Amino acid sequence: HAAVIGIQNIEPPDASNPSEAAQLAFNQMKTSLIKSVSNFNVLEDKAWIYDMGGKKLAGHHLLIVYEHAGITFKKQMIVLPRMNGTVVHAWSYTAPQSQYAILQPQAEQMLESWKIVIDKEN
Repeated sequence: HAAVIGIQNIEPPDASNPSEAAQLAFNQMKTSLIKSVSNFNVLEDKAWIYDMGGKKLAGHHLLIVYEHAGITFKKQMIVLPRMNGTVVHAWSYTAPQSQYAILQPQAEQMLESWKIVIDKEN
């Protein structure tokens, strides 16, 4: 099993604004994971701010552990709305719990390098 960094854009069909889109996408991702794994345990569930060059987006951070295929995994998820519209940016880092801390510095470097273009349209 290997560590995985994931970045995706999600547009929940029922969202009507950025905040609602972020909450719906976060809930969908969490619910989907709960249904597909066992021993799901939340370690952190809190607000998370993306701040790059004075541009800020208020998002959500989740840190969990769970079992899948007999292996315990640790996963960090961050979900950010855009300033406008209903597209949400999602970033995640997943690794077997035994490797998570060892690889976390590289994952954090990737997260810190994440650049989201914020302009009048987005």
